[in-house]
Amino acid sequence: MAKRGFGRVVFVTSTAVRQPQPDLAASVVLRSAVTAAAKLLSRECAAQGVTVNCVAPGATSTERRTRILANRARAARLDLDEIDARDLAHIPAGRAARPAEIAAAVAFLASDDAAYINGTVLTVDGGRTETI
Repeated sequence: MAKRGFGRVVFVTSTAVRQPQPDLAASVVLRSAVTAAAKLLSRECAAQGVTVNCVAPGATSTERRTRILANRARAARLDLDEIDARDLAHIPAGRAARPAEIAAAVAFLASDDAAYINGTVLTVDGGRTETI
């Protein structure tokens, strides 16, 4: 990419990087490392026309989310629908993201329109993350 003078690298991380969740410790640690590496790489590659960014999805309607919520439900001895409702109650948008919404953020950062966006984390979480 650097030799061509153009490139886009987009890592998909997680909002748990900014707001860690105890039952996702391994994911938080690994994705935090990816986020830090992306920031370093973004500085190294910028002059060659290569941008490096992260998309940090929050709750997304996937099988993985369902498995996580099912584990939480078992641990709390609650029904999955109750755990799901509690989780969604913390999202200002009131719902989990559709996978296509995460894909749209990735596609934007990979586009020519994002040529001056470099070294950032785009949070796509319906307003859930409490940090700035």
